[in-house]
Amino acid sequence: MSAWTLLEMPGSLALLFGALVVVTGPTVIVPLLRSVRPVASVSRLLRWEGIVIDPLGAILAVLAYELVVATGQQGALLHGLWLFVQAIAVGTAIGTLVALALAGLLRRHLVPEYLRSFLVLSSVIGEFVLSNGISEESGLVAVTVTGIVLANRKGVRQLIDAPQPPGQ
Repeated sequence: MSAWTLLEMPGSLALLFGALVVVTGPTVIVPLLRSVRPVASVSRLLRWEGIVIDPLGAILAVLAYELVVATGQQGALLHGLWLFVQAIAVGTAIGTLVALALAGLLRRHLVPEYLRSFLVLSSVIGEFVLSNGISEESGLVAVTVTGIVLANRKGVRQLIDAPQPPGQ
C-alpha cells in the first residue's frame, strides 16, 4: 500500500514490490532481538516468524509475479490463489510426514550415530525435490515444516547432535 500511495507505483508493481520486501528472515530478526532484548515469549515468537516468513514470502513473491504477468487474463487471481494454497498444503503435508518419520527413526535409535546428520540432510533434500515435483514452489515450505516439527519434538534435536546412549 505504501509503494502504491507514497511512491505512486502502478498497483501491479506495488504488489510485486510488497511481496519481495515482506520477507524479514532470521538475518534481520536476530540482530534486532540482540539490541531490543524483548521478553522471552516475544523473542521466541519473533524468531519463529523470521523462520516461517522466508518460504511464505518466496511463494508470495512468485504468486505476485504470476498475477502481474497474468493481469487481464480471466481467472488469473483465482489461479494464483489456488497455486498458493496448493503449495502450502503439499509442503505442509510432506514436511510433516518426513519430520514424523525422522523423529521415529531417531527416537528408536534405528540409525547409527555417524549417519544421523546424513539421514536428516538427505531426507530434507529428497523431500524438497519430491514436494516441488508434486507442486511447484512447495519444497521450501516442506523443509521449513520439517524443521519446525523436528525442533518441537521432545528429545529429537539432541539425538541429531549428541552421541547414542551406551548399550544401544
